[in-house]
Amino acid sequence: LQHALDGKPRRGSQRCFGYTVDREIIPEEAALVRACYRAYLSGHAMNAILRALNGDSGSVAYPALQEALAGLKGPQKPWTRTRLKYLLINPKYCGFVAYVSEPARPGMKRRQRSCIVAERIVRDDDGQPVHGDWEPIITEAEWYAAREKALARQRGQQPNWRKHIGSGIYRCGVCGGPMYAGSGSYRCKVPGHACRLQKPIDDLVLRTVRERLAR
Repeated sequence: LQHALDGKPRRGSQRCFGYTVDREIIPEEAALVRACYRAYLSGHAMNAILRALNGDSGSVAYPALQEALAGLKGPQKPWTRTRLKYLLINPKYCGFVAYVSEPARPGMKRRQRSCIVAERIVRDDDGQPVHGDWEPIITEAEWYAAREKALARQRGQQPNWRKHIGSGIYRCGVCGGPMYAGSGSYRCKVPGHACRLQKPIDDLVLRTVRERLAR
């Protein structure tokens, strides 16, 4: 704890992506860290970012990371979801020091280290976060926003991303009321009104929107 209060990372820790073992910033890795935070905070899902990090050019998040990925030097270790989540809520990137001291009790389910670190910011006597003796890569505001988004998802409080394109948006051709998805179809709530297969309608809408955006 004294070591952490002095603004130093935990002893024997591995090199943090974006920094050297002496806590100097590696520019090309730091650029990728910033790109990951921007992509995550702009609405890209963690899985989409993960696929892009592992070279999937078909991922919707790939354009946001493409330039930073091209700047990396040498072979890179494959990314896992755990590693990406740790990057997105690691307080070290905004200059904060974390101190973890959570005793393992028999039968106690082990929590993910990333979640523990995100909640264990060291504070001084005035209650202010202790800043480390290294240069931050992102701003405190970016880190707080990413942490809240990641932890909210873990608590089951993530926003309800749209799974069905037209649910509540498409309208019944008989009464004009909204149609909702269910069992592979869009249905009006009024019995006997419109009921149409979901996939061909969604495919038509997607083709139309893509054609429009391509103009």
